[in-house]
Parts: sequence; C-alpha cells; structure tokens
Amino acid sequence: MKKFLLGSLMMLLPAMAGAERVKIGDLYFNLDSEALTAEVVNEFGYTVSGRVIIPASVDYEGGTYAVTRIGDYAFSTSTDVTEVEIPASVREIGRAAFNDCLLLRDVYCLATELPECASSAFFTMTLEYGTLHVPVEAYNNYASVEPWSLFHALVTLDGSKAEEKKCATPVLSIEGLELKMECATEGAECICQVACADVGTHRGGSVSLTGVYDIKVTARKASYSDSEPVMATLAILDLELRPMAREGAWLGIAPVQPSPVLVQARGGRLTVGGLREGMPVSVCDAAGRLLAEGKADGHAVTLQTGQKAGQVAVVNVGGQTVKVMMR
Repeated sequence: MKKFLLGSLMMLLPAMAGAERVKIGDLYFNLDSEALTAEVVNEFGYTVSGRVIIPASVDYEGGTYAVTRIGDYAFSTSTDVTEVEIPASVREIGRAAFNDCLLLRDVYCLATELPECASSAFFTMTLEYGTLHVPVEAYNNYASVEPWSLFHALVTLDGSKAEEKKCATPVLSIEGLELKMECATEGAECICQVACADVGTHRGGSVSLTGVYDIKVTARKASYSDSEPVMATLAILDLELRPMAREGAWLGIAPVQPSPVLVQARGGRLTVGGLREGMPVSVCDAAGRLLAEGKADGHAVTLQTGQKAGQVAVVNVGGQTVKVMMR
C-alpha cells in the first residue's frame, strides 16, 4: 500500500509542474505543450491488461506529441499486462515502470538507440522468465547493458537470434608489483574487481594479514557482449625471486621481500605466474596429498591437478602455501 501511494504521489509531480494529463486511447499521458512531448503515466484506479502497444506519438487538440518517456510507476496498477511494445521514440523508462506487471513475459523494444532504463523498471520474474525482442542491428547493445541484458531470452524482432559479438577472454599476467590485463578484442576495456578477505571482524590487539586477493576480470566494449570472466588468486608472498643454489642443487627461495604470485585455476589445471625460471611449485589437495609438481619455465608453470570445479587446491611456492578454489 505504501509503495502504491508513493507511486501515485510521484505521478502527480509532473502535473503540478504544468504538464497536462489526458487519456488518449487506452493510456494516460502527461503532455508538454512547449516541447511537444508526451510521457506515459499512471492514473489512480485505472488499469490495462493483455498486450499493450505504446504509440510513438499521440494527437491532442491539433497538436502531435512524441512519446519520449514511460514514467515512474506508469503501469503500477496493471498487474495483468502480458506483452508490451515500446516505440523507438521512447528515450527513458522510469523507476518501477513495469515492476508490478506480474504476468509480463514479452517486451518488444523498437529503439536502435537504447532507452535509458531504471534498474527497477521490470519485475524480477519478467527478467528471469521473459523474452526481450529488439532490432537486429542493436542486438549486441542490448546484450551488454543492464537491465536489458538480464532478460532470460534476447531475440531479434523477427524471432531469430543475431550472431553475438563477444569480447575475447582477458589474459592476466604479473609484472613486478603490477597485475597486467590484456584482451585481444580491439578497443575493449578490462574491468578488474578485487576482493580481500584478509581482515573481517576481528577482536584483539593485532591482526595477521595474509595478503591474498580474489581477482575477477571481465572485458567490455560497446555493442559487444562481455567476455567470460577470468578468476584468479593473487598472493603477496615473502619471496625474493632469486634461486639459492649450491653446486647445482636447489636450496629454496630467500625470504627477503614481498612478491606477487598469480594463481589461475581452470578445467583441472593450475597456472602459477610471477615466478623465476626454475622455481619449484607443488600442488596438494585439502588432505595434503600431492597432486602435481613442477618448475617454472620462464615466469610461470602450468600443472594438471585432476581436480574438479569446487575442490580446494593448496599451492606451495618456496615453502609458502596459497589455497585456491578450482574452477
């Protein structure tokens, strides 16, 4: 009830600002006589149902008004709407515009330039089970921008699925104290999310920092779908990347300065980067059983663990261990 009343009050604001509210066809609009634009709005106690076609323009008292906006809570009382067609003239869709349309499963958006759309515009079930129908030339744009990209199915207006342009999966590497991210798709931007679980809630006079970070990197480009995300674990270990040897025998690593080690797990394989030539690496399971071991060839080593997604691997580098989740 509170939400409904708030929506109704919000719809009154444009009218109080001088916009004229009228019913044209099956819908209510606020008309701006200066800009000759129209906004679809909610009217207290009025509902529509079934298939709703929003016109690109409306005529009123000798004037033609372009429909450019679907207002906040515009269909807040129309719970039985099943389909809606949004014309190319609409440039903005307001908050919770269709959020109470519980049966809405098909949305036809005719715009090739994506309308600005509030994240709350559509009901959760519409996104989870609904189909978004869009022009073929704008398919990839819709596929890469929320909330449009959150629809269960995305098809072109003729019912086919356009060939998807997708960013290449980023490649990660470590250079000194910098994480490098590269994508083969020209013009793509790499977006990196870093989470550190070192310090949560803690009581006492001191806290031990392990220096372990969870990394997620995705490549993004306009009109392309986002790449598959790359997940990795970055550990800052107390290693000097210099071998200690005597008479050709490996004696370990000198614990002198912090050094980043990048661990990537995928398909039963572990790749450990940020190493020095010949540095030994071993992998055990959570019970301590040795799964694989090897030495760095260049700055990295790849080991086949045989583990499945969700299992924990313990990577040992120079006597220090890092736990990672297999993916």
